[in-house]
Formats: sequence, structure tokens, C-alpha cells
Amino acid sequence: MAPISEAREREIEEWRQARAKIRADRHAFLKDQVLAPNEPLPPKNPGLSARWSGWWATQGAKFVPMVVQTPVRKGGMFFLKWVLPLWVGHYLFKYNFLGKDDGMTGVVYRRPRVYPNDSKFNPPLAPGEA
Repeated sequence: MAPISEAREREIEEWRQARAKIRADRHAFLKDQVLAPNEPLPPKNPGLSARWSGWWATQGAKFVPMVVQTPVRKGGMFFLKWVLPLWVGHYLFKYNFLGKDDGMTGVVYRRPRVYPNDSKFNPPLAPGEA
């Protein structure tokens, strides 16, 4: 193994000293973060569930009738969960997916393209032309 040059040894020693200083500074910073016994603690965040349960305890009695299932509400849920999705699906299928192969089998019909001097195109006769 080749010996290390003096410049490289100095560079390594400087790096070690810098690392030791960073380590000492980090240790001092963490030591400063410990609260003394007479320092006040910051307020704790109660979180969403505690806030919700506190709100429900004071305001929830107003909404108890909404939670109870009545025949009208059951009908509304049936509409939202079954009728409306089927209705939207039927509409999308009818107007977007039917007749995509040739353009003439869907619900919304398109007229065929007409080109000048087309032998397949027979215009209706004008009145008095027969």
C-alpha cells in the first residue's frame, strides 16, 4: 500500500476536526432542547377525533333526526345509489358508445357525406320536375 502524502493527511485531519465540531454542536443543540422543570409546556393538539366528539357532544342532538332512517330517506338513498348511476350510465352508453363502428347505428344519426358528381347520391326531384 502506498504511503499517504502529507497534504492528504492534513486534509483528512481537517475533515475529522470539522466532523467533531459538527458533532459537538449537534450535541449542545439537543442538550438545549430539554425543557427545564419550570418551563411551561406547549399546548397539545387534540386531534380531529377529539374535536369532533366535543362538537358532537354540544351540537349533535340537533342532527339526530337526520341519522334516523325514515322511508323517505331510504328512498332517497335508493335513488342516489341505484337509480342515478344507472341513469347516467344509460345516457353515456346511448350517446357515446352506440354506433361507433359505422356512425349509422347509434341514436344520433349522421347524414352520409356527399361529394360532387357522386353516382350514389340521388337528390330528391324538385317540384315540377317529373
